[in-house]
Amino acid sequence: KEWFPDFYTEKKHWYGLRIQGDSMTSTTAPSFSENDIIIVDPEKEVEPGDFVIALANNSKELMFKQFVVDAGIKYLKPLNPQYPIMPIDKNTKIYGIVTMRFTTFLNGNNREKQSFKSASRNLPADI
Repeated sequence: KEWFPDFYTEKKHWYGLRIQGDSMTSTTAPSFSENDIIIVDPEKEVEPGDFVIALANNSKELMFKQFVVDAGIKYLKPLNPQYPIMPIDKNTKIYGIVTMRFTTFLNGNNREKQSFKSASRNLPADI
C-alpha cells in the first residue's frame, strides 16, 4: 500500500490507483503515463468525455479508459490508438470517475518529485 496526503479532499470514499501499461498514453494531451497515480471518485455520475475506471465483459482486471458516447452507443476509449475501442455492454461496470492524478518524474538530480493535476469535466490541454 502507498499513502498520499488528503490535502486535496475531505472525501473519504475517494481512492487512488497506479496506472499500469500504456493504453492511456498519447502523443497529444491529455496523456497518462505508466506509474502515474489517479484519484477516483466512485460516487460521481459519469458523463461523456470523463476518464473512468471500469470492469468490462466479465474481465478480472480493472481498466482506465475514457467514456465516450457516439450516436447513442457507449464506448471505453483508450488514448493510445494502438489499442481498440471497446463497446460498453450490460456486463460493463463503471467504478468511478478520475478526478486527479499524481505524476512521478526525475529532476536534474535524479530524485523523484511528484506533481498533481486536477481532472474535471472540461479537461485542460495540459493534464
